[in-house]
Amino acid sequence: MSQHAASSPRLDVFGDALPTGALSRCGTHRLWHPPQEDGLPYELHAVAFSPDSRRVVSATGPTARIWDVEDGREVAVLSGHVGYVHAVLYVSGTCIATAGSDQTVRLWDAASGAELRRWTVPGNGISRLALSPDGRTLLAGSRGFAVLDLEAGALVRCVQPEGSAGNTSALSFSPDGARVVLLERTFEPWRVCVYDTTTWTMQWSATGELYERFAWAVFSADGLTVSCAHTGPGFRSAVRTYDARTGTLLEEAHDQGGHPVSLPDGGLLRIAHGRLVLSRGGVQERTLELHSATYSGSWEPAVSPDGRWVTFAHGPATVLLVDLHTGATRPEHAHRDWVRQATFSEDGTHLLTYSQDGTVRRWDCGSGRQVERRRLEENDGRFIHLRDGRVLVGDSKRGTMFIHDVLADSKVDLEDAFSPYSAIWSEDRALVGTMLFDGESEVLVNDTRTGRRLWTLVISADWPELLAVSRRFIVTRQRPGATESGSTALHFWDVERGTLSLELPRPKGVRSRGFSPDGAWFLFEEGSQAVTQAVILVDLACPERRIRVETRARLTAVTVSRDGRLLATGDALGEVRVWSTDGALLGAFEGHRALVDTLAFSPDGTLLASSGADTTALIWPRSAWS
Repeated sequence: MSQHAASSPRLDVFGDALPTGALSRCGTHRLWHPPQEDGLPYELHAVAFSPDSRRVVSATGPTARIWDVEDGREVAVLSGHVGYVHAVLYVSGTCIATAGSDQTVRLWDAASGAELRRWTVPGNGISRLALSPDGRTLLAGSRGFAVLDLEAGALVRCVQPEGSAGNTSALSFSPDGARVVLLERTFEPWRVCVYDTTTWTMQWSATGELYERFAWAVFSADGLTVSCAHTGPGFRSAVRTYDARTGTLLEEAHDQGGHPVSLPDGGLLRIAHGRLVLSRGGVQERTLELHSATYSGSWEPAVSPDGRWVTFAHGPATVLLVDLHTGATRPEHAHRDWVRQATFSEDGTHLLTYSQDGTVRRWDCGSGRQVERRRLEENDGRFIHLRDGRVLVGDSKRGTMFIHDVLADSKVDLEDAFSPYSAIWSEDRALVGTMLFDGESEVLVNDTRTGRRLWTLVISADWPELLAVSRRFIVTRQRPGATESGSTALHFWDVERGTLSLELPRPKGVRSRGFSPDGAWFLFEEGSQAVTQAVILVDLACPERRIRVETRARLTAVTVSRDGRLLATGDALGEVRVWSTDGALLGAFEGHRALVDTLAFSPDGTLLASSGADTTALIWPRSAWS
């Protein structure tokens, strides 16, 4: 009997200790948004803090979400836009404004998420919002900007400079509210314009060039000058400073960092060379190192009103907070990028994860706490494999290869070392590589624990493609075009006898997935990226027996339990399904907010781990599907 288990017990392996089955929808410090249709996370378009610095609102795709800064709890979802939301802003402690590509500005109740008011602004979509210091006037930037009276609920006027240089890239009031600076940009050219807010007439404008950087223009803390980014001769990054009243160019200086942000205590914050730089009166006071996966130099920093937190707009769909007092990044114990692989320890008490952020982390399955973190060194010739509680790295150097067991901190040289043309890992302990010579391919199989050569298989065919390996078989496929027939049949080679044991035709539109851990099943993936896909299990003892199961969206992950009785699938929309290997659906779980990339059963089959593009790993207990 199938069941939908969106609220089934699970453990969010993320950082703080959490009671199983007692998670909120977003989890702890889990500040993300749902995925696009292809399962990849949306980019984070905008972020803003509440006046009391206790909440943050972020916009990703067509929705905005309100989060509690301290515990990461999702407070409300602002849903209703029919296009991308590009700008968010707290207009008071109780109201939030959002705007986007659907040409609407919407006002929301910050506690309930209910829509309070809506304005339609002419143009090609809204990219910026700006609030006057007295909180009465809201500007919505499109081509030029619209002036909205928040008290009257009226659209007062639309302001567009003659000969507009492009879309609104920056928009803000001066500290006294007497002026507004507008930066327009279309590709490289930009134009900065300053307006009087009494008459909404332009006082002056200036033009320049900017290549491949985030465009910004801001008033100084005293409102006397306007600064903006510029690219000078020889693509030199610079900052131009103008007199705010007259538009006279006062200075063009070397760019010391990205978008400057004034701090409540009078300091200035910039991003420069991978660091947050805090300065006062032109003198640098301190720097905070940023992880490369936490920021980009082109992102726009936003500082909380109390001056404690900084976060970044225009980045991954995860909201990351940097504590300016301590330098710590929240969430502290968390992957910063796509989680690509996962494995349980042999006793099932720990989960190991590997992420594109370059780290391997060990998590306690009972509490969800991170207990160990290792950073892998950069190496282009690397094969990384997590299996059976081990983190293995295959490095090839100077024509040789060795296996590094990261957690045991041991290295094993492979017997008759080689630098493989291609290499794959088995479900247990063998690494397979290929060497080519005189029209034949030599497939070498080595034990990753001892380095000892297990088998050598010579195949009389040019350029075979290695697909999978088990204790009994090596599976190859002739590359398309390598033979006159262009056959796509899979060849199952008996590793002990060195002979071809089985040949399975591979129909068009079907791709290989590999063996089950017990070697009893071979898995195929059916379909294309544009349609719902399926997994086909072939019983190798009786190849005519095939089990087919379907996923809700594009299939992105598959695994089989060690005893061969359970199958798990993950899809591009973040759903995980558990099946019996006779094809019965046992449970369907929604917990991820983006593509599921990897699945792993614990050795005894009582736990299932899933991870993927939303940077998290989730653990599901057997009670969820039984």
